[in-house]
Amino acid sequence: MLRIRSYSLLLTFVFALSAAAQRISNFSVSQNGNVVTYRFLYTAGSTCQGYQLLHSSDSLTYLTVQDYAGICGASGAAEPFDGVHEFPVQNAWNYYKVQLATFEQSEVRRIFVSSDGKLRATIFPNPSFSDADQLRFRLGGGNNIRVQGFVYDQLGIAREFIDTVTTADSAPLNLVNYENGFYLLWLTDGTRIYTGRIVLIR
Repeated sequence: MLRIRSYSLLLTFVFALSAAAQRISNFSVSQNGNVVTYRFLYTAGSTCQGYQLLHSSDSLTYLTVQDYAGICGASGAAEPFDGVHEFPVQNAWNYYKVQLATFEQSEVRRIFVSSDGKLRATIFPNPSFSDADQLRFRLGGGNNIRVQGFVYDQLGIAREFIDTVTTADSAPLNLVNYENGFYLLWLTDGTRIYTGRIVLIR
């Protein structure tokens, strides 16, 4: 009985500590030219002794690419932080997370970095073989953003206007009753442009 009670108290302590330690919020990454810009919010509460930006090219092994040695949260209010990773891997997926000196880590964010500045919109499933397919598009680094644009057919004619907000980095794409063929998805968030090719074989 004593052992069960001790175990219960330990779990309560661990969960309380974990809940109190969640200080990183709104972590996002975006491509700006050939570099990657990151942003996050350190929520109000206790201070921290700096943070590190961790980077990976395979989502498994992470290396420190930014090391901020200052104090976070000294103002007693939520504080925004941002910075730049100057040497991401070009034409490939890059993975990032923030780690505090207390070892708390943010969620992982990934972004496809293109050397020509064009960002990829990934459509899935693609090709689409049925009107019943629930098409979606994913934007590398486009986390919870509003995008607008068009779906163009093979002749360059705009077939549909898109105005939506991504959940995480994806959103649904309704192309029911479209003819078979190739289409181009063109989207912008006002700063960046995303493009992707769609193939319909129905």
